[in-house]
Amino acid sequence: TGVMTYYGQGQTACGDVYDDSTYTAAISHTTYDAWPGASPSTNRNPVCGPFCHYPLTATITNPANNVSFTVHIVDRCEGCVPDDIDLAPAAFLKL
Repeated sequence: TGVMTYYGQGQTACGDVYDDSTYTAAISHTTYDAWPGASPSTNRNPVCGPFCHYPLTATITNPANNVSFTVHIVDRCEGCVPDDIDLAPAAFLKL
């Protein structure tokens, strides 16, 4: 089990720009960099939607109230360990 945090949006490792109202997230730099087909250019990583047939998503569930929703993985979290996830503020507040 990892830690769930939130961060302010802007330009992501995938090269796109998102604002804080999106349901997006970042995965750990270790996982992002080790993804099959990853390259030194972070915005060409297969995690990123344009380079992947199926955009990578994660389902987030709050066990206290059973609220569930999906986020798109669009970024790389430098301060996260492999099981952590860093959510956009809108996604974090939905919990």
